[in-house]
Amino acid sequence: MDSVNINIDSGLRVSNSTGEDTLLLGGYLLYDLIPIDDNATRHPRTDLFNAWLFLVGTVDRVFFYKIQYSLDDSSGSKLRDGYLGIKLGPEHKVRFGQFDVSTYAEHLSALTYTPLAGRAMVDSLTPGRDVGVQLLGDDSSSGRYHYALGVFNGNGIDSNGEDNGQKDIALRVTGRLIGESDSSGFRFYPDLTVSSGKQNGDQINLRSESGTSFLMAGNLPVDERTRTAVGIYSSFGSWSMRANYLDTRYGFKTSNQSGEASGYSVLLSYYLTGETDLYRGGLFQKTKPRTAYNGGNWGGAWQVVFRFSFLEASNTLRDEVSKLTGSILMASSAEAMSVGVNWIPTGNSRINLSWIDTRYQPTPQSALKNAESVLLLRMTLQFF
Repeated sequence: MDSVNINIDSGLRVSNSTGEDTLLLGGYLLYDLIPIDDNATRHPRTDLFNAWLFLVGTVDRVFFYKIQYSLDDSSGSKLRDGYLGIKLGPEHKVRFGQFDVSTYAEHLSALTYTPLAGRAMVDSLTPGRDVGVQLLGDDSSSGRYHYALGVFNGNGIDSNGEDNGQKDIALRVTGRLIGESDSSGFRFYPDLTVSSGKQNGDQINLRSESGTSFLMAGNLPVDERTRTAVGIYSSFGSWSMRANYLDTRYGFKTSNQSGEASGYSVLLSYYLTGETDLYRGGLFQKTKPRTAYNGGNWGGAWQVVFRFSFLEASNTLRDEVSKLTGSILMASSAEAMSVGVNWIPTGNSRINLSWIDTRYQPTPQSALKNAESVLLLRMTLQFF
């Protein structure tokens, strides 16, 4: 009979003696303290942003699974991930169920690894999670490439059922074009994603980094949608750069016109304590401090971060939203500058202080202010 190995250093990890059967029970908690917020509809507050629990594992080294549930977060309690998969060899696998549609790396990477308190505005153009089947591949020997090709329902996880007979197809290709993954030398990673499909209506919610929705509608008369995302990531020693461009094009069945929402972000970061950002398998990885905080010193990793992001909607898209909402709260574009400091005491904890300054271009009838500023302290604990 196989022996059972149990480890609780980073999540509850259980495996048999051969490592063919594994199980990891983990989770994470994100808690926000917001002492400054000059949005007229909000106020200084504390907020439990995320509380997630997950179970992942393998059976006979061939089958794998994941169940992830949000216990309490900004969008309510619900099943986030639920899928089964089969490994087709050392470099390829297929999975079935509900999971994130492949987009750019920062959206797909764990929120606990983001260098600022939140993701850039362009993240509101990503598809999020959906039901589908996906083929995945990695060059496991050298880590040079990662790909994902999937077919998805196109309705997202909040759908009440199947109402889209034609599916979305999504392809992502990324990898390390220059450099070696285990060195601190110059490394360069391109990232390209394209997804497209017929729709039976759609919804839109363009949001600022501080959480303000400035263009939103739940029942757009869309019959076709195409998303394109291009990313460039590079690092050299303790320096890191991340740039992303996203574009979503909508075809409207009522007017036979197309509308567009697009945006970009550029992020620069530097570790004062000498750590290096890691990118592997198409995802950003956990930062492990060179010297962990032990209660008696100012150890841990320290990082300073700057990001500029921009997001806008075309006139056609804005007009279609206006027909549905009356433009009570609307802007055609927004830009944000964010600066932050990260303290990472251990590999499983992070404290981030971010200042987010956002400028809007409101429509004449909008109640939205031209600008708002937020100071946000986010505390993160993870158990995996």
